[in-house]
Amino acid sequence: MISTHDDWAATLAEHSKLEELSGCSVAIDAADHLHRLLNDPQWKEPLLPALGGLPFSMKRLVLDDLQRWKNHNIQPLFVFNGLDIGKREKLFRTSDDASRVTAEAWDLYNQSEAERAVTTFGEAPSTRNDDYLRNFQSLLNEAGAEFIVAPYTAWAQLAYLERNAKHLWQAVAGPSELLFFDIDRVITAWDWERGEFTWMGRRQCMSDLGNLAPEQFVDACLLAGSELLPPLPLLETTPRRNKPKIRSAVEMMMSLGRTGMSVCQNYQDDPKLRSMNYTDKFMRAKMSIQHHIVLTLDGKIEVFNNDQAPGDVHEFMSQRLPDEIYFYLSRGIIGSKVLTMRTSAEIVEIAPLDGGESQEYRELVRDQLVPLRNTTIGLLSSSLHRFYQHKDVSLYTWFDRNNPKTISMREAPDFRPILSNWNVKAALIQEKVKQLEGAETIGFAIQSLKDPEFAAKTVTKKDTSKLLSASDELLYNSVWRFLQLREFIDAKHNLTPWGEALNAAITALGGRSELEEAVFIAMELTRLNILTSKNMFPSYGGPPIRGTDADKRNNLLVSRVACLGKLRHRPIGFTGPLSRHLLGYHSVISSVRNCLRDLAEVSLTTLLLNGDAERDRSDYTDLGIKLPFLLPNDCAMGIAVKSYLDELHIQPDPTTPEAKASTKTRAARDWFPESLDLSGDLDIAFKLWDAVYTGVKKASEAGLVRDGATWDEVNKWLAPRR
Repeated sequence: MISTHDDWAATLAEHSKLEELSGCSVAIDAADHLHRLLNDPQWKEPLLPALGGLPFSMKRLVLDDLQRWKNHNIQPLFVFNGLDIGKREKLFRTSDDASRVTAEAWDLYNQSEAERAVTTFGEAPSTRNDDYLRNFQSLLNEAGAEFIVAPYTAWAQLAYLERNAKHLWQAVAGPSELLFFDIDRVITAWDWERGEFTWMGRRQCMSDLGNLAPEQFVDACLLAGSELLPPLPLLETTPRRNKPKIRSAVEMMMSLGRTGMSVCQNYQDDPKLRSMNYTDKFMRAKMSIQHHIVLTLDGKIEVFNNDQAPGDVHEFMSQRLPDEIYFYLSRGIIGSKVLTMRTSAEIVEIAPLDGGESQEYRELVRDQLVPLRNTTIGLLSSSLHRFYQHKDVSLYTWFDRNNPKTISMREAPDFRPILSNWNVKAALIQEKVKQLEGAETIGFAIQSLKDPEFAAKTVTKKDTSKLLSASDELLYNSVWRFLQLREFIDAKHNLTPWGEALNAAITALGGRSELEEAVFIAMELTRLNILTSKNMFPSYGGPPIRGTDADKRNNLLVSRVACLGKLRHRPIGFTGPLSRHLLGYHSVISSVRNCLRDLAEVSLTTLLLNGDAERDRSDYTDLGIKLPFLLPNDCAMGIAVKSYLDELHIQPDPTTPEAKASTKTRAARDWFPESLDLSGDLDIAFKLWDAVYTGVKKASEAGLVRDGATWDEVNKWLAPRR
């Protein structure tokens, strides 16, 4: 990256007054902007890698930021990255770095060096940016701010806007790598307190480096290292280490043929370059800049410099998808992750936040989740070119990255016929909504089918003269299809035994619709036989420690269920005890949730691709955000429940009202001082337990689970302690 903080780049940075942009629209790299917001030293939450989930302050930071734009009469357009191609090695490299740093932080925490542990956690590179960016989109939509998702890199999309839509967006902002894409000027920083912005000019950069030609400038920048390509290894050697890499790259080019390719060819026999396949990666990166793919103003997908593009653009940009899918991506109907899986034919599983030492977790991502992923990719492929319908997918895991597992798509069933009977119209839906007032999407979709008369009416063929059009029609029909794919609903639209268990659990929530997704994930975890009190993380600290072995096991199961909930916390960094053990279980939950979200997105996308709904609409972004499993949770609620149940055992009798009240008071005062209502959150966690227990009990009665007696014992143990 050409950073304005580098010695070289600092001399080229220009500063201007924000007043110059008043009345203007600015197109902004969303990922870069959010990274700056969340990593501002004043607001950064260092314990995110120890908790998972989202920053507690994120909503406040984003809304405050949007207000600043409004105060200065500047209209922002946030541009998000789309498909991420060829980044497997980078993903593993970042994940390895994060695991190394967090392992050190956990060692410090276990040695009671809390301050050093917090600092070290804060130094870990982020590996969960997708969750942050999805929440960013949700917050932007809530505030009425504009955003789009690029087909591939946001940088290319911003370059297109700068070149072709100056009448709509008068400036672009983001990292200095944007200068690779023939953008004249890039705003690289905002200083709201001083009323200034910092910018860099491409011509000044080329001039300062010796009047480079544009192509030479791009070559030198690539060799120096960026998001697109690691630095040329020879630039890391001692003689050049104290000089800006960009200058060293220029010197090498000038002495070795004056191009980046000539440098690569000159050192092609170097062991480091050969092991990295560097020359090939250099050419791919350069081609992706010269012939990037963008979404045009009229909604078409276009290859830049298409008349000069090689015939194998797909080799460096992936196989092309239908333009319609890129449009749905741009509006947030479907995320880039599942599309990248399909076009790259790769699933990349990096280490989870806890480090991924658990054998159970490894089996989950390598084996148990494969059928769910197969369904998701198979359903998407059924609406694509035949090439995709028979293209297998390779699953790469951090713990066995050189031996990918093949997920065969050749015999994947065509799910479209079994889903074709979901075309329920608004009149029927609204009639039932009134009866189930207060239910969220999943709750309504399941509880409505408990009525056999209503279920029979939902068996509906597509009416080509009157396609689905209302928002509720698209939302509920896609969710019903999702539930049938997950086998909670059968072909006649009746609840299956697992559907009955889920219905029992949701009904037991007693109207707490915000917990419906948590209950659903709990049922999925139960089906996978991983919602148990088994010690999956024997090497991790932070399990229950007080009472008998039975007390500890019981506490562990209740705390794992609580990890599905959310602790209400002030919008600042977390204050409280940590548990790597429960973070490990949070990783289990997150993996299942992510796979469910992928399927929910594909269910809605294929409904549209198959022509089951009107496409001329303005609610695409709202629909994508309303789909279930949008946002992750953290493990703070699990830690709170575990701490409370643990500390009860200090009392002579942990079941007395006095013992429970004093423990809750002490917990809120001493352990979780920034929680908004710890006692209330514990009540919510136990309500969630009741619902999950009810669902598991129903499943046990149907012979679907074998450990129903264990749940009975834990429920009996918990009753006098809550």
